[in-house]
Amino acid sequence: MGTYHINLTKTSWGTETLFSGTVMKLKKPVVGQRNTVSMAESITRNNQAQAIADIIREAQKLDFIKDEIIFLPTYEHLTSIDDLANKLNNIVQ
Repeated sequence: MGTYHINLTKTSWGTETLFSGTVMKLKKPVVGQRNTVSMAESITRNNQAQAIADIIREAQKLDFIKDEIIFLPTYEHLTSIDDLANKLNNIVQ
């Protein structure tokens, strides 16, 4: 069982708007240390729909039953790809 965090944010650079997302696997820390990222797929797109599609494509590799998948910034546990798609569509409106 692994722990994964998925996020999507909207940022602006001057007149350009970018949508940045990450699917990352956290590695269990040594006692007394924080979690560390052992794998991350970063996605940056000009188009919100494309960014969401790319994040979902990466998330389809995960096992929503066996793995702990957490949506940032709300720290909600996700149970399916559909659940993830709904969260992604709502967070960046």
